[in-house]
Amino acid sequence: MHRSKRFHFPAIVILYFLSSSTVWGGDPPACGCADGKPTRLTFQYGDNLCPGTYSNGTTKHECTPYAPEYLGGPVEITQFGQDAGKFVVTPSRGIEIGDSVTVTNAIVGNRLDWYFNIDITNGAVVLAQSLEIHTSCSSPLSVGDQFGSMQLVEFIPEGGSDACASPPPVTDADDDGVLDDNDACLATAANDLVDGFGCSQAQVDSDGDGVCNEDAPASGPAPGCMGSDACPNTPQGEAVNADGCSDTQFDTDNDGVTDAEDNCPLDGNPNQEDNDTDDIGDVCDLDDDNDTVDDVADNCPFDANTDQANADGDGLGDVCDPDDDNDNVLDGDDNCPIDANQDQANNDGDGEGDVCDGDDDNDNVADGDDNCPLDANTTQDDADNDGLGDVCDPDDDSDLVADGDDVCPATAIPEAVPTSSRGLGRNRWTLADTDGSFTQAPPQAGSTFAFTTADTRGCSCEQIIDAAGLGKGHRKRGCSTGAMLEWISGDDDGDSDSDSDSDKKKKKKKKKKK
Repeated sequence: MHRSKRFHFPAIVILYFLSSSTVWGGDPPACGCADGKPTRLTFQYGDNLCPGTYSNGTTKHECTPYAPEYLGGPVEITQFGQDAGKFVVTPSRGIEIGDSVTVTNAIVGNRLDWYFNIDITNGAVVLAQSLEIHTSCSSPLSVGDQFGSMQLVEFIPEGGSDACASPPPVTDADDDGVLDDNDACLATAANDLVDGFGCSQAQVDSDGDGVCNEDAPASGPAPGCMGSDACPNTPQGEAVNADGCSDTQFDTDNDGVTDAEDNCPLDGNPNQEDNDTDDIGDVCDLDDDNDTVDDVADNCPFDANTDQANADGDGLGDVCDPDDDNDNVLDGDDNCPIDANQDQANNDGDGEGDVCDGDDDNDNVADGDDNCPLDANTTQDDADNDGLGDVCDPDDDSDLVADGDDVCPATAIPEAVPTSSRGLGRNRWTLADTDGSFTQAPPQAGSTFAFTTADTRGCSCEQIIDAAGLGKGHRKRGCSTGAMLEWISGDDDGDSDSDSDSDKKKKKKKKKKK
């Protein structure tokens, strides 16, 4: 804010010396320049504008308006001009309408210099009004003078005292004939009769029932009121008791609700809560949810549940139990709200937990009938008929070799080898049962071999025959020991069906005959 900006406004500089319109209590003291030059001036701040006209023969007191809309406060007072700093303004910030502002010399005890200049701003931002007040007494200066928004209310001259301050004003704001200092009921309506305390009947007995308001300061004009009104809003014309209550205003339980309106007239319930809206308040209603089960026996007294269902047996009925299965998962988040499943497992991701889902793999086959309840398999294929569907059976052919390791995944047990009516040949092998061990015909002396499906990587004799291309003799009488060893060792190309010791002996005899 620059001082030069003051002069960019239209030249409205008003010089004035006005007397206050305040009515004082008694003759005001002769406080002013006639008593000496001032050492302290006290002003009362208001939002007064600079007067529009002035003529009293003086040109030394100035008021310049700038932005009067900002005079409402809080305001800040700052000094300007060549005498800035020679005087002290207290307070200088946060000044509201009605506050007192004191101006003194910067040197304590000295009289004020010949004039001082002040700006009134809205927080030192917007300049609202500027004042130049002369204190040399070359122009009149006395208590009651108005300088724009500042009214002089105290003038302390050199050698003077606080006795020179103006006495408080005497007022009768409501014009009822009782001065405000003695008026117990300010703001009396115009033309209303009052008692000696300035109170009308309407101010002491608002419902006009003859019983005084509870906080009435007086009894009002004749005939006046008596007692203390416990029912201040009695309808006009209704007879009242000594407490000021009519029949429609009795409040037996003293809860602030009259008996006529109280849903529990004998039990205090100022909030009138009525859970089942049956016009019987909760505090006196024996069945607050109206489910025909009395509250004392109801596991959900505020939620209707005639069946009293309680899935987790915790004493709190399902309709009001936030965790019906007591699995520490609230029902709103629980995928099986009445079946405990803290892990919330949900195999098919359908929003229904496994423990309460009748079809956990969502393949349209109920879990009770599903041979793979957690793996979808609508066709229910079960190659080995072991009751475990192929999609979840780790060994689909029941050869005791896991499918992932099984070279021959569809092994039939018992297998069709040997096909000869003579049966299994000596030292020949077949897979006859599901114990995982191959069956051998009576072995030759000294034979100590034994084979399992683990050895053959899940293959039966007939599967070895097909894979290795062995001769018909193996299919008729069973796989020879040699063929089994070659398959197990990985040398499974097979050259004929004469791999056994007896086959080799026969070949040798044929060669000799030739």
